[in-house]
Amino acid sequence: MKQLTVYRIITYLLLPFATLFALVTLVGILVALGNPQALLGVFFMACIVIYTYTSFSFLQKIGSQKPAKPSLKDWIKVNAYVSVFFSTTLIIQTYYFFQDPNIAKAFIDQFILAQGSNASVAVLTPEKIRAILNGVFEVFAAYAAVLLVHIFLTFRLLRQYASLFAPAPGNE
Repeated sequence: MKQLTVYRIITYLLLPFATLFALVTLVGILVALGNPQALLGVFFMACIVIYTYTSFSFLQKIGSQKPAKPSLKDWIKVNAYVSVFFSTTLIIQTYYFFQDPNIAKAFIDQFILAQGSNASVAVLTPEKIRAILNGVFEVFAAYAAVLLVHIFLTFRLLRQYASLFAPAPGNE
């Protein structure tokens, strides 16, 4: 039961992020129409959103002990695998960002270049940019770590509650 309590807490922590990612995904689809290179990022975001909401649905089925469609299990698993890949990649990128100062410098240089010399825009100093990047990478690495824990708990609970996905009598 302790495992289920932890799973419930983590699920509710992930839901606001999934809602935000859903909005970003919708905007990303529009951006990807003009820039097909953005499709991969949109795909990853969509998989995370789908995983989070299907795992939430699974949690509701566990609580009510109502049978679930076998397709729910498939949706969870497929999107969980993509989410594991995304989360692992994000954690590795964060590690390299903090370990190699040249990567952070390249980010900052690109940002300053993109910022240009527009006098009407408040220019961020390299120190402020670095602080912002540090915060962003820390938040996303923490999110990725929590998501990985959630995914592993989900796989364990899928095995534990496999009977919820049994076909109804007569529908075999």
